[in-house]
Amino acid sequence: MQTYLAWIFLITWFPCHLEAYQLLENNCGHLNSGRVVNGKNSSIQYAAWMAAIQNETHFLCGGTLIHNRFVLTAARCIHGHTNLFVRLGAYNKSEPTFQVKVTAAIIHRSSSIFDFHYNVGLLKLSSRVKYNFYVRPICIILDTKHKSFIPTTLKAFGWGQNSDNLESDILQTITLDHYNERVCNRRLNFTMSSEQICAGAYNGDTCGSDSGGPLSTTLTVNGLPREAQIGIVSFGLRTCNGPGVYTKVASYVDWIQKRISNFDDSNKPQLAMPQQSPPAMVQDMWLHRDCGGGTMASILRADIFGHNFRAHGVLITDRFVITTARHLSENHDALKVIPIGMGWTYGDHRVDSVFKHTSDIALLKLSRPMRPTDGMKPICMLSNDQLQRMGEPPLPLSVFDPVSGGHFYLYTRECPWTINADEICVGTPPGISTTFGKAGDILGKQIIVSKKGRFVLFGIVSYSSDGYHILTNVMKHTGWIANTVKQNQF
Repeated sequence: MQTYLAWIFLITWFPCHLEAYQLLENNCGHLNSGRVVNGKNSSIQYAAWMAAIQNETHFLCGGTLIHNRFVLTAARCIHGHTNLFVRLGAYNKSEPTFQVKVTAAIIHRSSSIFDFHYNVGLLKLSSRVKYNFYVRPICIILDTKHKSFIPTTLKAFGWGQNSDNLESDILQTITLDHYNERVCNRRLNFTMSSEQICAGAYNGDTCGSDSGGPLSTTLTVNGLPREAQIGIVSFGLRTCNGPGVYTKVASYVDWIQKRISNFDDSNKPQLAMPQQSPPAMVQDMWLHRDCGGGTMASILRADIFGHNFRAHGVLITDRFVITTARHLSENHDALKVIPIGMGWTYGDHRVDSVFKHTSDIALLKLSRPMRPTDGMKPICMLSNDQLQRMGEPPLPLSVFDPVSGGHFYLYTRECPWTINADEICVGTPPGISTTFGKAGDILGKQIIVSKKGRFVLFGIVSYSSDGYHILTNVMKHTGWIANTVKQNQF
């Protein structure tokens, strides 16, 4: 996918409201609150049903998990290929949640490598997939009465070439408009059938390795958003700067159901997916498993004292405190940390080690673990760079006011001076006490995992001036933080 603009944050949508309808899988499409020219990095939640299809040597194209045993894709994508594998839950296709072998490639019998009609296929997986947060199916609407339903605006996803003609490892998305078929007939010198969709955008298109990926829309089911697949990426201009043709999924739901029924073997063993919160490629979603809850009320903060130095901080494990590195002494013997709860302290703690990063953050290793029995805990931090992408983009963010005991929401703003790429600028929230803005104060956001809210560390105040607060985005340094803690935890 080519990228000319900034990130697209898919946290606001305009869902389509349909009458009651049947879905291939009821537990589908759940959303948590070539190239694709002008494509943008996708929200990680949309990777849950994405399938990266490859053979033994290289990536071929995209697809979607629509059933616990089947992936939907384009027939031309898999025609003639053997020894196929599918990578599931792959926001980064090089770091999937799981890889599973394909035991059968099912191509529509009218499909041909010489044209793009009937361009639909299914891949049967070697074992059934057990759904979790990171791997689950997209919705397929079965009702024939909705066969003609095509929204005016749709989304397409894939790992196709970007603006540098390189395949993207990160899942990309682009918003497309539904065009009259005459647009594709004219621009592509092609005669569309009623089983195809014409779509595009003035500044982009799907192309190349995006083939087989989904064209989708957001529906509302029982008041909650669900993602439903409307089309399959089929083909477009070689230059990837015009409309594209998509296979209309509604025209093939009978074929899909019949093939699944014929090929599914319910007696085969079920493939047990990882049951812990994180994907299988990491040990844990959280840096510290026993971290705090959905607000700062249960979080262990810290006051840090040194020679001509005072700053705030917060515990991120039972042994490590994160704070600002500016003016911090590297002489650990000169430092003292006082953990703080809601209105009380836990005595002085000496510092064993100091680890400073060039981007105004530092980790302090305490001389002994901090394990209070009153329910106070370290703040939650995501454990690796890939999970960081899930938590980083959405706004708003919030700060905690220890005076009032409340959270205040704020948004980033443009600073009157230049800041670094790993810094963010925020204003003082209306109504908050004047205590906010000290070095080491923290900025967080709430992430919902398995219907449970966690208040997660996002940034830490570096300095403040004229009502502006410059914070280091600690999520940009998740890898450094996690590695430092892991290598020095004993």
